[in-house]
Amino acid sequence: MNKDSRLHYIDNLRSLALLLGIVFHAALAYSPFFSNIWFTADPSTHGLFDFITHTLHLFRMPLFFIIAGFCSALLIVKSSNARFLRHRSQHILLPFIVFYR
Repeated sequence: MNKDSRLHYIDNLRSLALLLGIVFHAALAYSPFFSNIWFTADPSTHGLFDFITHTLHLFRMPLFFIIAGFCSALLIVKSSNARFLRHRSQHILLPFIVFYR
């Protein structure tokens, strides 16, 4: 694998998980479990939406963490630990410091 090649299947997997997030948040409005929490909840609820929200949430969030770990490991392999830490500092630590109240 060349140094500049992009793994398109990772992008596709992340996009699919993001699109499932739309389904997840839409289902929250009709879920009996979340009807007290969700501000725009519809009074007509159904138990199927509980199943959808719980199922999607069980694998969608861990999937994001797995993708993040995979991409982090890939970045370390392609460059070095120092470059990885510099990259993370620029993309995570710096915005956190700038926007911290």
